[in-house]
Amino acid sequence: MGFTAFAAPILPGKTEQLKRFTEELNGPRNQEYVESRKRAGVLERTFLQQTPQGDFALVTLEGNDPLKSFEEFAKSQDPFARWFNQQVKEIHGIDLAQISSMPAPALVVQGGISHGTSGGREEEDKKIVRRFVDECINQQKESSWNELTAPNYRNYGFEPPLDRDATIQLVRQFHQGFPDFHVALDEVIIDGDRAASKDTLTGTHKGVFQGIPATGRHMTVRAVTYYRIEKGRIVEDFPSIDMMSIMQQLGVTPVQQRRAA
Repeated sequence: MGFTAFAAPILPGKTEQLKRFTEELNGPRNQEYVESRKRAGVLERTFLQQTPQGDFALVTLEGNDPLKSFEEFAKSQDPFARWFNQQVKEIHGIDLAQISSMPAPALVVQGGISHGTSGGREEEDKKIVRRFVDECINQQKESSWNELTAPNYRNYGFEPPLDRDATIQLVRQFHQGFPDFHVALDEVIIDGDRAASKDTLTGTHKGVFQGIPATGRHMTVRAVTYYRIEKGRIVEDFPSIDMMSIMQQLGVTPVQQRRAA
């Protein structure tokens, strides 16, 4: 999994606009924001850092190729992307297309304990992710849910986010609709307290799913899931499941033709 970060100075008098901007992203425009990052395959975090020399926005991007994804978003003519980029330009005086063409940050010094490179911690967290998928998702073991997820566990792949009980109910719905439902882990990557997995979901539609009677059709869909692990338990879960693809494979949603670029 790739990682990049950058700091963007906030222009004088623009800190309040940044706060309004982030309120929009956390509020009425949250779904657009989340969907744009899912399409890009990245997890983005922004922090406000106030210093005697001025205020900064600190941005981190995690994904398979965050710089490429960022460049595509910066050049997008999607209405949300244009609005987002204009806000950044007004607040920071920065053209995102220019940032996207810059080289990735270079590591120049490192010290202390790095959990991301600690073989013991890394292997333990990989086991937690694999057990979570195998025991909680595939086998539906309630005891494993209690063991492997924190009491404040949240699934951020849906809006609003799901707690542990709601996620268990969702998994049951998948198994009811697809009795042979299975999630295969193609790859698991650990970086500190974060984990990312490439998943393949398969199943045969032999029961009611999302109100749709059984079609007998088989579905295969790939997904990417991000986790945050704390004290040996999963606290946050960010699955990116292409529900539209599932519906298309069941024959209940027409496949839309892509327009030529």
